[in-house]
Amino acid sequence: MTGESTGPTKKATGWVTLFGSLIVAILAATGVAAISFGYTDSSRLKVLGAKLSEIAADVGTSATGYVHALLGGGVGDDGKIEPVEVVKLTGPGKPVLARDLPEAVRAPYQGERKFDAVLADLRRRPAFDLTDRTLSLVAVGAETGSVTLYFSELALNKGSKIAIGDRNVRIIVKELIANGGGVISFEENPAIPPLSSPVNGQPGVSGPSGRSSGSLELVVLGHVRGQLPVVLNGLPGGAGGAGGKGVAGEPGEAGQSGSDSLFSCTRPVGNGGPGGAGMSGALGGRGGDGGGGGNLQLIYLGSNLIPRSAIQFTAAGGEPGVGGPGGPGGDGGPGGSRGWQTFYCRGGVDGAAGAQGPVGPNGAPGSRGPSGMLKQIPLPRDQILGLF
Repeated sequence: MTGESTGPTKKATGWVTLFGSLIVAILAATGVAAISFGYTDSSRLKVLGAKLSEIAADVGTSATGYVHALLGGGVGDDGKIEPVEVVKLTGPGKPVLARDLPEAVRAPYQGERKFDAVLADLRRRPAFDLTDRTLSLVAVGAETGSVTLYFSELALNKGSKIAIGDRNVRIIVKELIANGGGVISFEENPAIPPLSSPVNGQPGVSGPSGRSSGSLELVVLGHVRGQLPVVLNGLPGGAGGAGGKGVAGEPGEAGQSGSDSLFSCTRPVGNGGPGGAGMSGALGGRGGDGGGGGNLQLIYLGSNLIPRSAIQFTAAGGEPGVGGPGGPGGDGGPGGSRGWQTFYCRGGVDGAAGAQGPVGPNGAPGSRGPSGMLKQIPLPRDQILGLF
């Protein structure tokens, strides 16, 4: 997978308790009441950062990695810091596909059915930091079905997107940071192949339906920082095909032939009859229906209230496709030929061609796709376990 990874925080020590006490002492000395990643406007917090860097150097990691492991929960029973992989993906670059993600992000939980064990496992999962890159979960090739991803921390920075396509996606994360990035359904509307042309007199082909967005289940066991845009719009329906050309009119009747006697014309040559009018063009095809907007379920611990304002949700149904144009009118039938000429009987003219048929009616538009819905679902710990 392309991108920059800081790698696991290794070289842990056995005196984590001592370092934890030291951090508390530093917090008290600098007057900092809490650590809030991403906010460094305090001079005292800068002092704290310098102190943490000194401590981190002793254990062979970064200050962020150390605090993420220690305070985030990535500490084993033996008191050592357990590996916490921090993956940074910055653009520009090709989208990162689901199959490119580390196994630790995709592997299902296999541990004890206890909340503390589940939370500890989640804290050891990789932390992802995306900037100007797209994580595409859209099904590729033979990929089908839903997808579940696990992150200890997920930061969506400016220009970053997670595209879910039409799949059902579950993202389980401890801490979610929205800093200019968001979640979308589709990056672009795929090209629609040309519709087949109907035979004369047949209605146009109906336009294809737009693709519906998949659904997103966002499970946050910690907090959401910032405001996360989630846009799960359905795609528009395709235009209906043009109706077939009208059937051509019937040819006019031939004029009567002349008839002679021995010395004169006894039956004059008749004129050809006019051709029949062409038939009306066929009805245009119905426009395709718009795809449905996706649903979002925001699931969180009941004790960690996540306000509705943390999510900026849009899930409009796809626009309906326009109806296809009516087919052109059929050609008028050819006029009938004049009657047969004889020795004495001459004259007569061929009949006029029939009139062109009228253009057919346009097809009806499709229907707009249904909109998606947002549900906020606070759950107690025992019910959270059912999601793993």
